Amino acid sequence: MIKKYFTYYKHNLMPHWVIFALDIAIVMCAYYVSYLIRFDLIPALHQLSIVMLSASLSFLIVGSYKSAVRYTGFSDLFNLCKSVLIMSVTFGFIILLNRSLSLIPEFEIPFSIVLIHSLLSIFLLSFSRLIFRNFHKYLKYNQLIPKRVLVYGMS
Repeated sequence: MIKKYFTYYKHNLMPHWVIFALDIAIVMCAYYVSYLIRFDLIPALHQLSIVMLSASLSFLIVGSYKSAVRYTGFSDLFNLCKSVLIMSVTFGFIILLNRSLSLIPEFEIPFSIVLIHSLLSIFLLSFSRLIFRNFHKYLKYNQLIPKRVLVYGMS
């Protein structure tokens, strides 16, 4: 089954929803790690949902998931930086709005978390795209999935 999957996607593009889901998962892991770096604690569930909402909004606005990952270049990395910047600004705006109106009292997040999260997100998203690009080149040029060939001739 895995061979069929890689055989099909060897020449075709990866589906956009898979790239979008992987990007959201990477952003969630980056938030988790940034919270562990800063506080050595696990973030609350409502914080993760707000991060996921702001990340999906920024990815949908910029459309960074629409590009072909196997042709990742500088423009794709620039789009990732734009989407992370939009995500950080919206997340910071939500934090400021909550501090001024105190809508959710247990939603106190310092801005150092936002800074660490944005740096980790840019690094991990860029790294994942480059890893996928190199994996695609490896599959394409090393022929891990063999082709069957029939040699026909006269003798």
